[in-house]
Amino acid sequence: MHPWWMIDLEDPKYVFSVDILPRQNSFRYRFHDIEVRVGFTPPTDDNFSHWLLLGFYKGRYSLDQGVITFTNSSGLCGQYVVVQRVSSDFDQLQLNEVQVFAKNIL
Repeated sequence: MHPWWMIDLEDPKYVFSVDILPRQNSFRYRFHDIEVRVGFTPPTDDNFSHWLLLGFYKGRYSLDQGVITFTNSSGLCGQYVVVQRVSSDFDQLQLNEVQVFAKNIL
């Protein structure tokens, strides 16, 4: 119901920015109501609401928008980054490219 994509950064890091390029074909309408969150513990279900919110994108996405950027100038500390659609529909989450910009804690 709430599809998600996650990356394990292997160690806690400060996450400053996440760039997402949604799918660039006729299914781009599926990119909407997106949250990007940063957390410390691996998920046990699809509820990431206790993780820190890096950003929210209401959407609907159009091709002229290009890359969607989620940022926090202070950096959010965590080991995992998740991209999740939080609306209640049955569209798939389709991503073309995700780049995470982070810095080691030490």
